[in-house]
Amino acid sequence: MPLIDLPLDKLKAYPGRSSRPADHDAYWARALAEMAAVDPKVELVPYPMNAPFADRRHERKEEIFTRRGYIDVQFLAPRVRAQTTMAVGLMDEVCPPSIRIPGAL
Repeated sequence: MPLIDLPLDKLKAYPGRSSRPADHDAYWARALAEMAAVDPKVELVPYPMNAPFADRRHERKEEIFTRRGYIDVQFLAPRVRAQTTMAVGLMDEVCPPSIRIPGAL
């Protein structure tokens, strides 16, 4: 249940705390013109990475997706050290909510 400190009618009409500055459009026009005037001089250099499991050119895409097609979060859960929000798709036939939400049976 979300925590809301305004009645629903006031919440729907609430404009927010930050107002748009009067010079907003002019500021962004100047900023974009300034960025366009700079030559980034980008050079892409491949990194010599010794990682046989990496597929940088996507040559083994089908094999990798087949082998790693399903990652069960239950094996990663013990590593979580922060407050977490969980979203549940109620139409998931592979992993229904009844096995993910305690007491949903």
